Amino acid sequence: MFKVYDKITINLNREGTTCTGEIRNIFPQRKCLLVHHKGGLALISYDDIVKENEMEARTASSVAQRSKF
Repeated sequence: MFKVYDKITINLNREGTTCTGEIRNIFPQRKCLLVHHKGGLALISYDDIVKENEMEARTASSVAQRSKF
């Protein structure tokens, strides 16, 4: 089982549907995250992270930098 690193808000599709999920794994080489959300698991690009407030403004790369692999 993966460790939950952080909660994050993500874009689910091009229509702007967003949801909150938990980061389960980070793939810095591919610049994507494995995120568990209400619809299941999804690989999410760093570009699909929603920065709605200061707490969520941390980028996926900063999450990756402070996480131990």
